[in-house]
Amino acid sequence: MVFSGIAGCIVILILIFRARLLAPSGFFWILLTLKIVFAVAAGFIYKIYYGGGDTLTFYKGAISLNQYLNDGLFVYLNHLIDPINYGNLTEPRTEFFIRMVSVVSLFSFENYWIISIYFSVLSFLCCWVLFVDLIKDKDFFKPAIMATLLLPSVLFWSSGLLKETVALMGIMMICWALIPFINKKRIPTFRVVLAVIGFYIIYSLKYYYAATIALVLFPLIVSLIVKRSFPKKQIVRVYGVYLISFLAPLAVINYMHYNFHYSRILTVIVDNFLLYGQNSESFNQISYNGLEPTLASIGINFPYAVFGALFRPLPWESWNFISFLISMENLILLALFIYSLYHWKHFLKYDSLILITALIFVIITSGALALSTPNFGTLSRYTSLLKPILVLVIMHYGNVYQELSHQLRRF
Repeated sequence: MVFSGIAGCIVILILIFRARLLAPSGFFWILLTLKIVFAVAAGFIYKIYYGGGDTLTFYKGAISLNQYLNDGLFVYLNHLIDPINYGNLTEPRTEFFIRMVSVVSLFSFENYWIISIYFSVLSFLCCWVLFVDLIKDKDFFKPAIMATLLLPSVLFWSSGLLKETVALMGIMMICWALIPFINKKRIPTFRVVLAVIGFYIIYSLKYYYAATIALVLFPLIVSLIVKRSFPKKQIVRVYGVYLISFLAPLAVINYMHYNFHYSRILTVIVDNFLLYGQNSESFNQISYNGLEPTLASIGINFPYAVFGALFRPLPWESWNFISFLISMENLILLALFIYSLYHWKHFLKYDSLILITALIFVIITSGALALSTPNFGTLSRYTSLLKPILVLVIMHYGNVYQELSHQLRRF
């Protein structure tokens, strides 16, 4: 265990220094340190403030799984491949994450804090690699650093021993793989492999994110191929292909998870809403107007759900210090979003297919999450994976950073 722990430290250090060489900059170390601090802070908050939580459950489950090493490596590997209810947990996503934590723990001295730091560092490195690719377009620098590396809610909820930390890595892998394709270049095989791994991780941990990713990426890829193969085709036909291409992933999603079966998806959403409502106080959750498992009811409440997921709680809805910090970020994000709409003409300068795809992903995912998970605290953690995309749309495509800089210079 000591040898593997030392090997793990060496591998992490190699990855850090290789990532540093991608874009030499002093703030790399500042941001990395900040990520590590957030990992430790998240652990203390769960241990001391909350007195427990998922992060400790994952750790205990992993240590329990590691006990099979006493019976031999093959016994451990057998249980790793075929998990058997670690810590009395039967939820597949939890079991998958515990297996990941178990493997990482073998290279981190089975220490909770080192495991948390490792996950945070790997999450940061994935964000850093994407950031380095984005800033090859100089207009992306400030929006990219804010979206991928500096957003407080993302920094916190994607730090430490949490599912969101690893799920964010998966999203960053997919985005990184798509950049060459968007720039009309061939996607390297290595990036394709990482994108597939990232999608599998997201599906195993956050299947609802995987569903919306599949839903929006397939039409985008197909329509961009058509647009580039037939440049003289009318834009109306390209968007026709884009809309029709949604049919294929919609058919596949029906079989991705039993909760997505068309006969039960609306019932699952409402049942989850009722379950969370019973376990939450009225002041820290979203209330809906008679939510029922019908398309009409879901449609009526959906815009309210999207707003609640992305911009609530607001400061006057906060109930403790942590919720107040979250609400301040939400208020700033809401103000920037409104400001970007005021300068809506800037959106017309960019490839509308990419912009529309990003917005559809954010809207569908945030609305579905808020309808089924109305608790503000849980919702803030779940939607932290959406915030980088939303901030990138607002700051870059909405030209908010440039407009604000221009106004400040005039002032």
